[in-house]
Amino acid sequence: MPKPFERADEVFFEQSDPRWGHLPYAGYTVSWAGCGLVAYTMCVDVLTGARHMPGDVYKMRKEWGIRQARPGGIFAKDAYVEYADMHRELFGVETEFLADKSVENLARVLEEGAVVWASSRDIGSPWLNRDGSRQSWQHSGGHFACIWKHEGGLFYMKDSSGPARKHNDVPYTHDQMGAWLVGAFENRYIVRALGEGSCA
Repeated sequence: MPKPFERADEVFFEQSDPRWGHLPYAGYTVSWAGCGLVAYTMCVDVLTGARHMPGDVYKMRKEWGIRQARPGGIFAKDAYVEYADMHRELFGVETEFLADKSVENLARVLEEGAVVWASSRDIGSPWLNRDGSRQSWQHSGGHFACIWKHEGGLFYMKDSSGPARKHNDVPYTHDQMGAWLVGAFENRYIVRALGEGSCA
């Protein structure tokens, strides 16, 4: 198995991919409502070196007994601590609520080897493309992404709402990430590989 973070820049999945986009999710489909699932998959793969695809994670969770197809259940709660046993036993990770959402703390968490699964609503904090331009769709209802690296004064995000050429490893400055975090309410969790210590 590859070491954690080895070739992590290449880890990316688009939620509308026909291999899993059609799967029933929260009364809709993964393509329409599965950003949390896809972002969680990217977090797990980046951390553990696994090669899970979102369809694999969907199937594994279904076999575990997790409610996914209908409203409620794990929808928008993919990384929540209430699913701690699933995180540990199926995917080799543990999670913790990101209480301090300052950019300084986010940078510290990432530099310690964790990643962050989080959702933000656009309330004046634009979602960006990899070239720095503003996305045409701003996710006013909230959208999940995997924030996986802080390097050279930039945060790097994997955003499943578009193709890799636009949405893989999107750089955000500290000011841009600070604005993005304003819209990140309850849905922000640290994800850490098992055995990597506390992520408080």
